[in-house]
Amino acid sequence: MVRVTKNDAEEAIIREWRALPEVDRRSDWHATCFAMKIKDKYQFRHSGSDRYLAVLQFITRYQNLIGLPLK
Repeated sequence: MVRVTKNDAEEAIIREWRALPEVDRRSDWHATCFAMKIKDKYQFRHSGSDRYLAVLQFITRYQNLIGLPLK
């Protein structure tokens, strides 16, 4: 575990998310499983009490930005 800035953590997490096969990035369930697995890999400061929710927010925002919201 490495302490990183929130922006660096978001970039790294999205990079790992994009590395998954497309079939594993389509649903809320996939995002939830991924967030639970990766939440402790990157130590970053966030305003909420749960890093899992911050990771899930990164993924949701990314999917919305690329025009493929989670289903």
